[in-house]
Amino acid sequence: MKTGTYSIIFIILAAFSLQNCRSLNNQSQKISKDCQALIVDAEIFQQSVRQPQLSYVIDTAYIDGQTLKLDVAYNGGCEDHDFLFLWDGVRLPSNPPVFRLILKHENSGDSCGQYIQKSLCFSIHEFGEESGKLQIQGWSDALALNQ
Repeated sequence: MKTGTYSIIFIILAAFSLQNCRSLNNQSQKISKDCQALIVDAEIFQQSVRQPQLSYVIDTAYIDGQTLKLDVAYNGGCEDHDFLFLWDGVRLPSNPPVFRLILKHENSGDSCGQYIQKSLCFSIHEFGEESGKLQIQGWSDALALNQ
């Protein structure tokens, strides 16, 4: 009788744990679907450093949990514009450590002059629980990470 009772309790606890894992997994997927991924690639980062193209203005930048939110403005209106968020994977040795990031604007050759404002969201889960400063090219203030 005791073995049967323990088995039932075990099954109920296992089902409850599985349901909690599913809801956490769904929350993680939601963040990924709502926000773009940070691209960690030293070569693409260095190419962007050598060829800066600040054809946009960052109006607002802030960290919200594991996401970086940016409000940007740029000229366009005739073609699709894409933004990539780049990190070279380097942790600059300072106290606190600094992570240099670049927002790369791909304007698809759009020469139209309409003033466009857009909100962007990027996942920064790659930094985990590490504390430091995010230094974004085109934004004057470093953002505190996990502090």
